[in-house]
Amino acid sequence: MADEDFSYDQDDEDVGGGDSAEETARYIADMIASLAFLARDARLDLLTYLLDMARVEAEMQARQSETACDED
Repeated sequence: MADEDFSYDQDDEDVGGGDSAEETARYIADMIASLAFLARDARLDLLTYLLDMARVEAEMQARQSETACDED
């Protein structure tokens, strides 16, 4: 596939443009959860594991961003 198939428009409001770090991390976690579900359904065990780890990291980042905002 060509690189342009995976372009990311940073100005696109639907993918977190302009949102807080917490909102963006939560959005990423939700998207990864959907991908992990597909991988699990297809019995792609290693891919499922890696996606679940990425989801956990995104959730941790969201919590850290939330905590940082609360302290300000």
